[in-house]
Amino acid sequence: MILFPKEFIKWLQAKKANIYDVIFFIHSKWTAVILWMFTLLLSAKQYFGDPIECMTDSKFKNYIHSYCWTMGTFLIPSSTDDLRNEIAVGVGPRRFDKENVNLRYYQWVVVVLLLEGLLFYMPAFLWEIWEDKRLEQLCSAVVAPLITIDEHKKHTNLIKAYLSKDNRNTHQQYAMKYFICEFLNLMISVS
Repeated sequence: MILFPKEFIKWLQAKKANIYDVIFFIHSKWTAVILWMFTLLLSAKQYFGDPIECMTDSKFKNYIHSYCWTMGTFLIPSSTDDLRNEIAVGVGPRRFDKENVNLRYYQWVVVVLLLEGLLFYMPAFLWEIWEDKRLEQLCSAVVAPLITIDEHKKHTNLIKAYLSKDNRNTHQQYAMKYFICEFLNLMISVS
């Protein structure tokens, strides 16, 4: 493939400044996207499939399935003395002499995954607001594709002067905000 000069120059140009390290990017962006994809898949199952099927042979199947979905389901406790009546562990004829194990979490799985995705994305969102394209503004002249060595040195010296001036408070706040976002990533991962 022959590259034309404009396309070649475009290919040489740096796209934009990267404000995330690899771990931050994977944690905040990829994990959130994966959780949201699972949210979409699970919610699609509710609308395009049967989220739950209750054992019934009545003519009110849709009503019974809706009732089971909203009221939850339960597992029948196994009894070691009478395993032949059970189809599988927790499935079988209802026994009124033992307490059933109620399961009412599956309706909330989609909501929890959505909230987890938002939680994982929150540090990246905060960092994008706090960073405010400062790194891109600092590096834009230095990463230009066709500048002379003298221009490059001039811009590099300007950046050095900016970083070494009496802007320590600004730079410390910038660093502190980044560390807060990294700490949030750690806390979200641990919890």
